[in-house]
Amino acid sequence: MVKAELGDLDNGKKSAGPRARKSLQSVKAVSQKLRGDIIQKQKSIPTKTRVRKAPPVVDIEDMLVEEPPVLERQETVSVEEPVKKPTRKRVAKK
Repeated sequence: MVKAELGDLDNGKKSAGPRARKSLQSVKAVSQKLRGDIIQKQKSIPTKTRVRKAPPVVDIEDMLVEEPPVLERQETVSVEEPVKKPTRKRVAKK
C-alpha cells in the first residue's frame, strides 16, 4: 500500500503524501504492538536458576596463625650533613 502511495507521489499527486504517511504510521503502530507482545512473552518464560558455586576448601593448617616475627631494634649511625642555605629564585628583569 505504501509503495502505491509513493508511486502516486512520484507522479506528481500531492494528496498521496499524507496517505503514505498515514499508512506508515499504521505500520509503526503494528510493529510497536508486536514489540510489546514479544517482551510480554519473553518475561513470561521462567528463568533457570544458576547452580551455586561450592565454597573453596580451606586447609585448617592454613588457618592457623603463625607467630609474628620478633623485631630487633638496630642502632643508627648519624651522619652530619652540611646545612644548606635557602636559595631565592632570581627574577628576570624586563
